[in-house]
Parts: sequence; structure tokens; C-alpha cells
Amino acid sequence: RVARASGPGYPYPDYPYEVRLPAGYTPERPWPVFLWVNGKGTSDGGWRVWDAALPDTILVSPRLRADDPANPDSPTYATARAAFMAILPDLSASFAVDTDRVSVGGFSMGGCFAWTWAIALGDRLAASVPGAGFATRDPRLAANCLGVPLWIVQGGKDPTITEADFRAPLPVLEGAGAEFVWDFHPELGHSLPAESMPRIAGWLAERRRVPEPRRIAQVMASAMNPWGRHAWVRLTRWKGVVDLGAEVGEDNEVALTVAPLEGHDPPSLQGLEVYLNDALVDLDRPVTVRLNGREVHRGTVGRDPALALDLYLERRDLARIHTARVVVEGEDLSR
Repeated sequence: RVARASGPGYPYPDYPYEVRLPAGYTPERPWPVFLWVNGKGTSDGGWRVWDAALPDTILVSPRLRADDPANPDSPTYATARAAFMAILPDLSASFAVDTDRVSVGGFSMGGCFAWTWAIALGDRLAASVPGAGFATRDPRLAANCLGVPLWIVQGGKDPTITEADFRAPLPVLEGAGAEFVWDFHPELGHSLPAESMPRIAGWLAERRRVPEPRRIAQVMASAMNPWGRHAWVRLTRWKGVVDLGAEVGEDNEVALTVAPLEGHDPPSLQGLEVYLNDALVDLDRPVTVRLNGREVHRGTVGRDPALALDLYLERRDLARIHTARVVVEGEDLSR
């Protein structure tokens, strides 16, 4: 039931991962996935803490290197983050994955990664379970979790994370209207409470990724999401922090807004791409795209099977196939 430590096309050999398949696994139907990361310096087999609680779920546990610092701003943390984000398409290439039921979680440093996934890859997740980890240096980024249900586990006597850090994202989540469970244990130290695990398992079983969103509101940080993509919008040739809004409206119109985030240096943004399909717009009619109120495209957008294949191979996500693309370029698109 325990499969290989990494896939044949997986480009990060320093960060292998293990897969535990359900006892009744068959490729004839898709299965939910729970990707769990333990703390710094732990070995393979982190999935074992969920083996009994999630018998009918594909469990995945990446291995963290012992020399990875727990600082989200460090280069090695960024490499680990990139590796873990590459696991999802690699896993889907080898196993029958229900891409609408992929959830992530982690403890300690793994809890920091669980926050990172929810903030930077929320369009790919059904839920996230961060345990004893802090969200980000800028708590405002927690608003990106609007579409990602969270179960946050935290002990009141945890010596590794300050109360200010673990409480910082809570008002942001509340203000954004995000769905989250605050599983707080006042007397708990730096550990995962056993009594929470069956409740979390039952909660995960009910979570599903939201369908193709017609409205996007994301703070995109190049340090956390170097791919620059969320749902059907991708930023290209960019650096910094961008406050992104996108909405498919009536009469085949797409409205985009990009702006700097208060308190951050102005970003560099010279290109973006809008991916479309017949679920978002009528591709048989002209499409209008506006950026910060300016019309940047008007006309038909042809369906491109090669584009659809490339995007599928990138993400291995059959639930979201985009067949057309509008490219917008300029010297400073954030103005």
C-alpha cells in the first residue's frame, strides 16, 4: 500500500515523497488526497499519523530536509515550497486523483507550508489543515483563503510560535468571510491533539473544491507564487506584490484590476494571460477584456487544443481545462 518515494517526472530528488494508497485502491475511480507535512527534520512516513483516520484517502507525505530553516523568507524554504507544489501534478500523472478533493495539512514547519498552499494555491485545494504554524509575515495575505476552508489547530502554550503570530490571520479571515475552524487548546504545547484528528477527518470528507470561479480576488506575491497563476489568470514578467481582481461579467466581458498593495513597494508587472473556456464565456462570440477600466482586447478568441493539452500537462487537472487565451502586455500594467 506504500508506493514509491517520488514520481518519474518529479524534478526535486532532494524532496522525495511517500504515497499510501487505500486498501481498496483501484484506478477505475478517482480518490481524495490528503498531503501532510510533518515538522523540520522529520523522516519519511508522516502520513502514518493519519493512517487510521483516513483509510479511504490517498495519503502523501513529502520529506523535509533537516537543514531547512523554518523561515518562510529563506531560499531553502522557497525550494521546498516549489518541490511540494510540484507534487500535485506528479501524483495525478500516476494515480487516480479526484482533483476536486485534494486537501493539505501540516504540523509545525509543515503547518507553515499548509498556510502557504492555502494562500498561494487555493484554486487547487478543497481544504487546508495548518497545525502549530504561522501564516505569513503579512497577515493580509490570509484573505486569499476565502475559497479554501481551513481547520487551524493551535496550542496556547506552544513555545515555538507567539500568540501574536498565531492570532494575526484570524481577523483577516473573519473580515474576508472565509470558512475556518479555530481549534484552540489553551493548555496544549507544540503538538497535535489526538482528539482533534477524527473530527478533522470527518470535516475533510465533506470538503470539495469550489467550481470554476467567475470572480477572483487575490493578493499575488512573487515570493510565494512564482508561477503567478490563480484559477484562470496568470501574471507574467512580474515581481513583487500585486492586488489582483478579475470577474467574468455579462455580455462576454472580463474585467481585471491590478494594483500595488499598501505598504509594499510598487510591483513590476509587464504581462498577464487570461485563460478561458466555454464555462466562463461564449467563445463563439467576441470577448471584451478590460484592465483597470481600459479596454485591452475585443474580438473572438479561438479555441486552441494544443493550449488545452499544455495546461493539462502542467497541472493534470481535468476538472479545469481552458481552451483559449488572451495575452495582455505593457510596460507597467499595475498603473
